[in-house]
Amino acid sequence: MTTEDYRYTFDAIGDRLGSARLVNHQVGEDLTFQVAMDDHHLLYRSETDPLPQIADMVDLALAVHIADRFSGHASDRPVNIHITLPVRRPELFAAPAVIQTLHDALYWYTENSWSFTFERRTVERRRAERQTSFGAALRPAAQTEVTLWSGGLDSFAGLWQRQMQRPDVHYVLFGTGPNATILSRQQTLAKRFRSISPVLISLVQVPLRLRTPYRISRNRHPRTRGLVFLLLGAVCAHLEGQSALHLYENGVGAINLPFRATEVGVDHSRAVHPLSLLKMENLISLLLDAPFTIINPFLFQTKAEICAPLKGTAAEALAHLTISCDSRQRRRGQPIQCGRCSSCLLRRQALAAIELDDQTKYAHEDFVEPDDRFVLELMIGQRNMLRACLATTEPWITLRRHYPVLEKTVVRLAKATGVASEQITHQVLDLYMRYADEWDQVQHARNARSSRDQRWAA
Repeated sequence: MTTEDYRYTFDAIGDRLGSARLVNHQVGEDLTFQVAMDDHHLLYRSETDPLPQIADMVDLALAVHIADRFSGHASDRPVNIHITLPVRRPELFAAPAVIQTLHDALYWYTENSWSFTFERRTVERRRAERQTSFGAALRPAAQTEVTLWSGGLDSFAGLWQRQMQRPDVHYVLFGTGPNATILSRQQTLAKRFRSISPVLISLVQVPLRLRTPYRISRNRHPRTRGLVFLLLGAVCAHLEGQSALHLYENGVGAINLPFRATEVGVDHSRAVHPLSLLKMENLISLLLDAPFTIINPFLFQTKAEICAPLKGTAAEALAHLTISCDSRQRRRGQPIQCGRCSSCLLRRQALAAIELDDQTKYAHEDFVEPDDRFVLELMIGQRNMLRACLATTEPWITLRRHYPVLEKTVVRLAKATGVASEQITHQVLDLYMRYADEWDQVQHARNARSSRDQRWAA
């Protein structure tokens, strides 16, 4: 029998704050905190009564988010996490195929072991499930594309590309998260985007809200953000009558190869890795009992290539409002983006490569101290490794030897899409060749050591 490290027991999740209990067996701690689901922007009754498991998917996303946020990750073994959650369709969620697919997805994202007890929910539905919405009837007839809206540069630049290619589409942007700053930035970006684009754009947000005891410690590196975002985004897409969810993410960031051989597993985020999307497609399709797809149209573009169409347009002036940072600063009066984490550096490298003036305010504009350059040197080292692999007589064999996940990714993508593995292999090789070339275009940045006035991308 598996020993639990963390046990979470939720009351039925409602509109108002309800109880959730955490028993932390590692330290002998027993805590109660409060959670609620603010999903009133989801059009549960836009046409007909939805599948009851739709609201269950929302509750599952919130429960996983909370469990990941307050469970520590052991370095030497998987952590065992158990969740007890009341749902409307316990027989569906407890079905062996669903449980196995859910466990597989969660292990892929976290490398922890998860187990669940799904109880039957007996309290009334949330207000959002009961209300009738007339919003859908008031919208002009149009094709609809539901996409994740993170507040980041890729989602912003990707939307700019998509609306140029398909101006007749109604774009429904889905945002979520526990951070009020990010939620506010998502709103600001959507509003500003509407002011420069003639296409129809709607924003749907589902904030993740909870109230915790002051003494509870939080995991600084949650691993299920991608899973939670995709699960909630799929709910939004389904309620909009769509069987697909889009996201806009460059291929280098999505595949997210490790910088060093010593980095293993989830040291690097798997939020929107191609394998993550396939696993989530399987889970969501099982829960909906219908095929569902997750589409990243920019998988084989670099960040610079996604951002290039911004240059010389009204959107260029808004790019600095996006947030890319993995280590956001919380010091009063300081820019919130650090400027030296891998996400900030990829942003800065991409904008420098296309010579787009980066007006973003970073906490660290230059790299004076050796510690400031640590991640930068790792990224440059990775670029050198990629270049060395690609220069061999058998670049694919060499590349997959250094990064074994690439072969599995190509095989699974080929099987899922029907595209020949040789074609996908060529696209992957070409992606990293162009990415390495972009680093060459900003080679002078390696010498930005001394002048505090010299921006990284100068």
